[in-house]
Amino acid sequence: MKSDSTIDPSYRVSLLKCTFEAIHAEYDRVSRRYDQLFNQQLALNEEYNRKQRTESAYADALKIFERKIAELKTTISGEKDLNDRDRESLTINIELQEERKCEKYRDKLLEMSKQKVTHAQLDRVVQSVSLALDSEPSTLSTFLLRISLPMSSWCCECWLWHQATKDESIALIRSLMNDFDNSNASSDGIFLIRPSSSRIGFYALEISKDGNVHSCLIEYRDPRTTIDHSGGYGFAQTQMLFASLMDFVRYYSAVPLKEHNSVLDTPLITPALSQLKQRKEKNNSNTSNTDHQRDKAKLKRIEAIDDATELSTSRDDERSKEKILDTL
Repeated sequence: MKSDSTIDPSYRVSLLKCTFEAIHAEYDRVSRRYDQLFNQQLALNEEYNRKQRTESAYADALKIFERKIAELKTTISGEKDLNDRDRESLTINIELQEERKCEKYRDKLLEMSKQKVTHAQLDRVVQSVSLALDSEPSTLSTFLLRISLPMSSWCCECWLWHQATKDESIALIRSLMNDFDNSNASSDGIFLIRPSSSRIGFYALEISKDGNVHSCLIEYRDPRTTIDHSGGYGFAQTQMLFASLMDFVRYYSAVPLKEHNSVLDTPLITPALSQLKQRKEKNNSNTSNTDHQRDKAKLKRIEAIDDATELSTSRDDERSKEKILDTL
């Protein structure tokens, strides 16, 4: 991995595109959920008002049921208060999420403009993500909204390796597997995603399972070019598609890949590049500790030499004094 100052510009653009897709998909998904809940609230209010008007119309004519109606009103009132509180709490939470997504959205737009990414390119990404979300099942949207991953170790830079070959990816994952084996921990689920070397616009997933590294093709279907505008990222020849590559990673971080390949009974557990970074930091820390210990040992040797020199000098001074006394 290169430092920020030496990173390949095309790699930076790929990372920004991946992150931009993820943020826009999440922002659009939250907005759609908010609109859905708002429409449900309007429908519930209309239904409640209709029932209230019906109740008032029959109240005068049905005096004999006055006691029952009073009990029913108490029950409806309690349920309404509860539903209002639930909707208010959920609405506030969604609005906060939407505000945070807007801030990230603006930041990424600014960063991508600095990388000379044109507005036309951004518009194509936004359009593709929005069209993919149009055909996203509501159950999948709800599931993705509930998954939360620490971005410090799960952002695109932690698992997307630009211009890596299949052999390089496999070699890196095997190296990281050895680290886990040495610590007696399971090495299943170490993964890396890279652009496919054989299919332009597609990606490849390398993942460890039972001591082996498996490769899977991730295809991309552009929803702007399909008849029903369905599309996104997904395993080849499957109908489970995601609006962004980050959504793909989030979903399979919670769901084993066995629905794609029965051998891969593991979710995505450890982003390879994030683990590699931790290894480097650990090695640097160990090197620093070793240097510190070496310096301490060297200091002790110097102090011992100084003590020996001081003792020798003291003895020589005593001998000189004795000789002077003898001559007197």
